[in-house]
Amino acid sequence: MNGLDERNDWKEFALEGSVKEVVIEPITFDFTRRVSLECSGDQRPEQGGYFGGFLNEGVFYVMQPNMLGMGGSGRLQFGNPSRDQTRLTKKAGELMPGYRTLMFHSHPKVTEKILLDSDPISGRETVEKYKQDITNGDFDFLRDYGVEPTLEAVLNESLSRGLSPMDVDETIGDYHLLISPTVYPKSRYAHLNAYHLDGHRLPDYLISGREMNKADGQKVKPLIREFRKIQRAVKKEVWGFVNLQACTTNYARNVDRAREVMAEIQLESL
Repeated sequence: MNGLDERNDWKEFALEGSVKEVVIEPITFDFTRRVSLECSGDQRPEQGGYFGGFLNEGVFYVMQPNMLGMGGSGRLQFGNPSRDQTRLTKKAGELMPGYRTLMFHSHPKVTEKILLDSDPISGRETVEKYKQDITNGDFDFLRDYGVEPTLEAVLNESLSRGLSPMDVDETIGDYHLLISPTVYPKSRYAHLNAYHLDGHRLPDYLISGREMNKADGQKVKPLIREFRKIQRAVKKEVWGFVNLQACTTNYARNVDRAREVMAEIQLESL
């Protein structure tokens, strides 16, 4: 990734302090898996933005994705939030003391060709190293997650799941969720890499990231209701009507398409 727009207001609520876990509500969790799968393609290998949610007893509950940029490998540039993204962030920040934002972006798939094209000499050395590691059985653990330790699988496990120095420099707050192209059959959360940055701005450890379950939902039900109430009010204020499913699911994928969907719904209601 390469550059944030300084006009983004969401950075005022960036997640900081002590966080032991990131819990993602189901629609947004599905969004993270789709982003991970798209990392392997050619059209949108890098995507980024921020998640809105609330912090409660050391757990950050992710409630809404906000996409701010898509681009080719190494060309991700964040744009300005839309009107309702900005309004929801400000309103939730005013009315919910625990409202926070968590920056995210995705990494593209790593292949042998990409490494060799980038630097033929060091790329070849890297490839040969991992081939030897595979022969030595160093990555046999991938089979526990339903993945054969092929060269491509090993390259992505080793090279796509860490923050680059540029990623760290661009991070807003103390946490950064990296979505990697590592969707494994026997691990629902292998694509989630939630990093904490220490006082020296170094990614010193990963925190747990997972999907919200019923017990989580019951525990913070009043907070979820409050967030949804604010979300509905903002949608009505900005668009003149409310349809949370369309706004949350489609809006997360593509701002222009979401507006088309919401316009269609509005026409159908006339």
